[in-house]
Amino acid sequence: MLYSASMKRNETATVKVIEPKIQRKAKAPSKKQHEPKAPKIETAEFNRKVSIVKGSQTDLATAITKAMGSNDSYQVVVQDLNNSKRFAKVANSNRVHKVDQIMRFFILLALYREEQKGKLRASTVVKISKADHAKNDQMLQVNIQYGLAYLRQAMMQGSKTAANALLRTIGSKQVAQIIQATGTKQTSLKGKFTANTVGETTAEDLNKAVLALYQGQVVKKEYAYRVLAAMHNPKIKLTSKLSGTIYGIGDSNAEIAIVQTNGKSYAISVWSNTNTKFAKLGEAVNKWFAK
Repeated sequence: MLYSASMKRNETATVKVIEPKIQRKAKAPSKKQHEPKAPKIETAEFNRKVSIVKGSQTDLATAITKAMGSNDSYQVVVQDLNNSKRFAKVANSNRVHKVDQIMRFFILLALYREEQKGKLRASTVVKISKADHAKNDQMLQVNIQYGLAYLRQAMMQGSKTAANALLRTIGSKQVAQIIQATGTKQTSLKGKFTANTVGETTAEDLNKAVLALYQGQVVKKEYAYRVLAAMHNPKIKLTSKLSGTIYGIGDSNAEIAIVQTNGKSYAISVWSNTNTKFAKLGEAVNKWFAK
C-alpha cells in the first residue's frame, strides 16, 4: 500500500525548476572617475632643459648632469678652491627653494661672528624656553641651562631645539646680517626650526656663502676655522663615499661641502627635490678632481 501511494504521488507531482541566479558584471568605472590627479608640487620643476652657465668646465658639467639624471629637479655648483676659473654651474631649476636644516650654517656663522665681536663668550649659558623646544626633540630639556659649546654641538647633531635657542640668543637680525654679508641675494631665514621649512635659498647662494667663509669675508680666520671645525666629518649623503678632510652640513634637500683630498680642494653646493643622487654626485665630482 505504501509503495502504491508513493508511486501515485510521483506520477501526479509537479517539478519546480529553480534556475541559479546569474550575477551581472559590474559596470566598468568610467575613465573620468579613475584619472589620476596631478600631484601638488611646490618646489620641484620637471621637464626643464638643463642649463650650464658659461665658463663651466664642460666635462665636469657633463659628469654632474649624468650623476643627477633626468628625473629630478636640481641645482649644482662646484668650485675649485685653488683656481677660480675652474667651476661648473648646472641646473634644471631656476627657482628659490624652501629648505630646512641647511640654515644651521648661517646660525653657525652668526654665532661665531657674535663671539668675534665679544657679545657672546664660551662661558655664556642659555636656558631652554618652552618656545625653543621642538617636537620629539629629546636632547634638551625646557628650563635647563646649557653652554654655547654644548648647544652648538647639539644643533650640529640635528637638535632643532638647540638651533632655536641659539637663534633666540643671537637674534634674527644678526642672522639676517650675516646672510647679507655672505653676498647672497636669494637666501632668507623665515622662522624657527620647529617647522618643516625655516628658510629659502639656491645652490648659487649656498656656494657664495661657502666661498665667503673660506675666503675670510664674514669672520676672521681664527673664527672661520672654528666654523669649519663644527662642520668637520659631516653625516651627509654628498660626502658619504668620499675620503679626505671634509666639512659640510645639509638636510634632505640641500647640502654643502668642502672637500680636501690628494692636494685638491673644492666646494660643492646642491639643492634637489630629493637627495637620492647626492652620494653619486659627490663621487662624480671627486673623480673629476682626481684626474
